Amino acid sequence: MVPAYLFVVTSAEDLVEQELMLNRFNRLIGDLIKGTLSRNTFQPWEIDILVDLDTCPIPEKRRTDVLRQYQRAVNRQFQTSPNLPMTLSQFLQSGKPGQSMQTGSHGGPETDNGKS
Repeated sequence: MVPAYLFVVTSAEDLVEQELMLNRFNRLIGDLIKGTLSRNTFQPWEIDILVDLDTCPIPEKRRTDVLRQYQRAVNRQFQTSPNLPMTLSQFLQSGKPGQSMQTGSHGGPETDNGKS
């Protein structure tokens, strides 16, 4: 049983706004995975995500996998927290410290398998 203090009461308007934000996020990441951005109007938080993504060093061969892992993590985030989507750099930092964007089995980002 979940304690009552963990429930957040939100209005129907807030729920619609959260759903729209999640849909926009999923569309943005989907476009990035495909390699095409077919729109020219973005919300401020989407621009923050695009700028952050541009500054994160992701090996090209792992880009699609990392973006999919990031997308799943943000979708999980939205199930528990009605905030803005975390940035890619926040997602990458959530891995174990000391590993070069590589994780074991804890489910975080896996961007470098150690092979050259």
